[in-house]
Amino acid sequence: MTHTHNITDADKHFIIDPVTRTIKNESDKLVIAQGDHNSERYTFEVPRYIENHDMGKSTRIEVHFSNYIRTKKQKNNDVYPVPVIDIESDDTKVYFSWLVSGNATQLVGFLTFSVTFICHDKNNNIIYSWSTGIYSSISVLQKHTNTENILALYPDLYQQLKQDMLNEVANGTIDNVIDFDGIPPQEEPPIDNPDDNPDDGFDTGADDNTGDDTPKDETDNVVEF
Repeated sequence: MTHTHNITDADKHFIIDPVTRTIKNESDKLVIAQGDHNSERYTFEVPRYIENHDMGKSTRIEVHFSNYIRTKKQKNNDVYPVPVIDIESDDTKVYFSWLVSGNATQLVGFLTFSVTFICHDKNNNIIYSWSTGIYSSISVLQKHTNTENILALYPDLYQQLKQDMLNEVANGTIDNVIDFDGIPPQEEPPIDNPDDNPDDGFDTGADDNTGDDTPKDETDNVVEF
């Protein structure tokens, strides 16, 4: 049930000024929502040559970002290494993009970032590094999370979805299903016929060899809904 997305960016770019090292936002991208994940792409462009150095030959481009609440009492800092596939260049410009993950949108407040261009030698030693200043005009908006309310208002819809997923399990399309409480749905245990067990008339459910009745973990390769 997995699928992939090719997120493209048709908006105007973030322009890097090689003299002031500022990042100018030519697009209208000023907001992103809390929890957004791999659904927004920021594209940058920088002059191909800066002080006669070919930026197109950078061995690594990094976006260093910070997502924090207004009081800055809580923040999340990380680095996004730009994949080679997302870097292009022509005679005058280098273009690259940042696919913004949920790691950059965890907190309602702000998202700031800067960009670093790095060159390595054959021994992986850094021989060149050039960075921009910090861009700080992206706001992270608060969102509603109404999953529990929807379940309360539309229990029949939830039960139908659950049954559809169980049917997929029965058909072998997926391995198992985890309920919202994290417990895999269990089938009703069969009722033992006392005549089938000459010892005590019922089955304890314990392992025949060890006596261990701890349920086996069957939550690997499961699909949540």
